[in-house]
Amino acid sequence: MSIKEKSVSRGLKVLPHRRYEFVGLNSEIFGEMMANWNEFIFFIKTRNSFLLPTYFSFFGLVIIQKRGQALDWTEDNFFVFLQENSQEKDQIFIDAHSFDNPKNFCLDNGKLKMIDYGSRHCRSFILENWEQIQNNFPRPSKE
Repeated sequence: MSIKEKSVSRGLKVLPHRRYEFVGLNSEIFGEMMANWNEFIFFIKTRNSFLLPTYFSFFGLVIIQKRGQALDWTEDNFFVFLQENSQEKDQIFIDAHSFDNPKNFCLDNGKLKMIDYGSRHCRSFILENWEQIQNNFPRPSKE
C-alpha cells in the first residue's frame, strides 16, 4: 500500500504536490517565495490565534512577521507532544517538515504559536488541532 493510500485509509486529507513544492535548484527559490506568500494568505484568511502573525508579504520575496520567543524543546520531545495532541496519531505525518522542528514554533505572551506554516499540507492539521495543542502546551514557569 502506498503512502497516499495509507493516508487516505486513515482519513487524512492528501493534497497533490505542486511543481514548486519539490526540492530542486529551479524550484527552491520559487518554492520559498510561494511558502512565504501562502503563510501571509493563510493568516489573513483565518486570523488563527495559533499562528504567529504575518503582517505583510511582498509577493513572498519579503515578509514581515511578529517575533516570538524560541522554544527550549528537543525535536523528539516536541514531535511526540504534537503527535499526542492531534486528533489522529498519524495526522502529523501529512506534513512532517512543518512539525518535526521546534524552531518552527515559538512562544508569544506565554502561548505556543507556529512560525513556519507556509506549506499547504499543514493547513488541515492546524485547523483541526490548534486549540488542543495550544491548550495542552505546558506554560513556562514564571520566575
